Amino acid sequence: MNTTDQLFALTCAPLAVLPGSLATVLDRATALAARPASVEALQLSPFALSEPAAGYEVRDGGVAVLIVSGLIFSKPNALQSLIGGAAMSTVASAARAMRLDSRVKSALIDFDSPGGTLAGAPAAEREVRQLAASKPVVAVSTGRLVGPAYMVASAANAVFVSGTTDMTGGLAVTVTHRFNPQASGGITTEVTAGRYKRLASDTAPLTAEGAAYLRSQVDELYRVLVDTVARNRGTTPDDAMARMAEGRVFIGQQAIDAGLVDGIASADSLIARLAADPKQFAMRRSGQAPARGRTRAAVAPHAGSIVKAAAPISPRTPVRAALGVHVCTATRPALTPR
Repeated sequence: MNTTDQLFALTCAPLAVLPGSLATVLDRATALAARPASVEALQLSPFALSEPAAGYEVRDGGVAVLIVSGLIFSKPNALQSLIGGAAMSTVASAARAMRLDSRVKSALIDFDSPGGTLAGAPAAEREVRQLAASKPVVAVSTGRLVGPAYMVASAANAVFVSGTTDMTGGLAVTVTHRFNPQASGGITTEVTAGRYKRLASDTAPLTAEGAAYLRSQVDELYRVLVDTVARNRGTTPDDAMARMAEGRVFIGQQAIDAGLVDGIASADSLIARLAADPKQFAMRRSGQAPARGRTRAAVAPHAGSIVKAAAPISPRTPVRAALGVHVCTATRPALTPR
């Protein structure tokens, strides 16, 4: 596997990410692939890197501050080391360390993330939830709080946005299948055992059976995402689907109206409030939307299968479900080093 393939593979996991953010990552990865030092680093360690230190800071009053910024990855890896981002395994380790740290009386987790892979997010969410059960925990968005980042943030006792233009939500899952018969310039033959092993192989166009298989995976990931947010925000999955999910991104006050966040406050002001009176955040806040004459959206029916398309499935035909989750097939973009 060459460096370009390594970079590409690292971005092909199930994703919950702001539109355009992944394309930006791929563009940066392409540019980095052209640099000899970057190529050497990726060839030496294409995937996992050692886990960094917990990385939180304990401020006055015993307030621990953890910053989660950039594209979300499951574990530290070469791509993250080159372009930045946050690993869910690091967030989980930090939350566990804060729970066990006797210096920490409360915690603030500062998020600015467009989302990323869902792998590792449930473990990080569980650690934050356990932390919030023992110490007051507040999550705040200082720009973007999307997908797996919001999933983890929802485990805090309270969630805030720092401004009226912050973006919150993006609760949806995307899996992309790519096939380009001209990519290798030759013929690839695969020998597999197991019906589902390579049902969605990138060496052939996606079949209807392969699309259905990917659909089942995406639906389950989406169920986990929505169910987790619903539990943490004190509502039902159907209600969370209607008000909070379906891939919608809420701006500022919209997120408060939808029940995703509890108010608008800066990170510094929340740190000061935690230091002065952490008990005000000791109990989990409800995600019920405030009564503001808001018209509640209807719950979209769960398709449970691929939505029928007018045209037959082809390598370029997107396949979408009714809940904001989609599986799509597309030609792999050229990642030729410049």
